[in-house]
Amino acid sequence: MTIKARPFLIVPPRQLTAVYFHPHGIQEGSAQLSPAEDLSSANDLLTIRMTDRVRLSAAKRVLFLPHAVRQMSRPDRMITTGEVRDVVATGVVIEDYPDDVRGPSCLILGRGVEARPLHVVCSPKSEFLAIITAYVPHRDEWSDDFRVRVKR
Repeated sequence: MTIKARPFLIVPPRQLTAVYFHPHGIQEGSAQLSPAEDLSSANDLLTIRMTDRVRLSAAKRVLFLPHAVRQMSRPDRMITTGEVRDVVATGVVIEDYPDDVRGPSCLILGRGVEARPLHVVCSPKSEFLAIITAYVPHRDEWSDDFRVRVKR
């Protein structure tokens, strides 16, 4: 399926209400299982379902909520929309929040520029994917692979 690109607008966070854009190119089948993969636990099935929902929503439209834009624009982070799109397209769901007040959401781990780890919290909707926040995980708060929170 080819998606026609539509121009998008990025407004400085002080003036922002929302930013919409359509992703470019063809969606990868990276969320699909190969027959060799084992789905032995219910958590694996839930993660795969959430990954599918996220990628299907992202294929329609992506909405960056104001909080996400503020966090991405911080000088110590400077996370681009392209990096967030890459995390959504290729990342791994590491936490699922089915009862979140904003609707079911999840935390995705992926890699950004120069392979830096990035976390993206998003919520798939029927017409779009809402990006709630994006950040560079702190080494003191996460395991070495940035998949598990370290309890202090």
